[in-house]
Amino acid sequence: MRSFVNVKPGKTRSCSGCHETWEAAPGDPPRIAALALQRPPSEVTLPVWANGPVVVNYLRDVQPMLERYCVRGHSGLKPAKGLALDGGLTPLFSRSYETIWSNNLVAAYHGESDTARVELAPTPGLYTKPLTYGSRVSKLIQVLASGHQDLKLDPKDMATLIDWVDADAPYYLLLSVPGAEYSIPTDPSQPPLAEIAAIQARRCATCHQSDNLLRAEWADIRQPARTLFLDAPLAKAAGGRGSCGDSAFRDTSDPDYQATLRVVKDIVANLWAHPRKDVQALIDAGQNPRPADVAQRQ
Repeated sequence: MRSFVNVKPGKTRSCSGCHETWEAAPGDPPRIAALALQRPPSEVTLPVWANGPVVVNYLRDVQPMLERYCVRGHSGLKPAKGLALDGGLTPLFSRSYETIWSNNLVAAYHGESDTARVELAPTPGLYTKPLTYGSRVSKLIQVLASGHQDLKLDPKDMATLIDWVDADAPYYLLLSVPGAEYSIPTDPSQPPLAEIAAIQARRCATCHQSDNLLRAEWADIRQPARTLFLDAPLAKAAGGRGSCGDSAFRDTSDPDYQATLRVVKDIVANLWAHPRKDVQALIDAGQNPRPADVAQRQ
């Protein structure tokens, strides 16, 4: 049941009628001694991600866990197994979310074109096969539960991931996608990315292809200075990753570093000032950064 079920006070919700034929369904009084009727009802336990309206949110609830447990190995130009799980935003979703779906890491419903369905006789119609969807058959949950790379997830974090997958792995709280909100720039030949592209052509082209290096989805919307094409070439002594050689930024006073940071801050500031629906959910949850962290160019 990949949907939300609402029950008002005084109403009764039952499984009867769906998991057996109508002839065998319990009557009133029930003809079958259902196990659930032999004990008092269980208290409903809210999911660990419940915050106000009980709806799981990808950027708010799932991405922070990927940052804690997975991004160290699954990010950058050559992420492990080709799986990039960092949380930069793409034109419609986020880099990690698109990675998860494109690599079938979660077993979720893909729409009417989904082939994991079977026609059952004698009643014509399409029905989902048992264990087709959900956390029990999702690669992401199976790998993390197996102790991948000696990872030990906090039980609440694992419960949140399982809840998210079992809710059909949603991204947006609403079915609508971004419209007039700020659009992430993607063309390196046009502002604002053109300025960064020129810097990278001078300092990075000997090792990197420009079409692989300048990706707006790498912009860190919470900490712009941690954006990959800023953090990777910054020397370790200056607080960066120190991934590059002579072309690296020795410190943050480098003019090219400052110019790149300024553009990234502009992009991020515009995103927070004119938020998409996914970013708006973070604002509603009080997770927007301090204004000074994403200050626009004056």
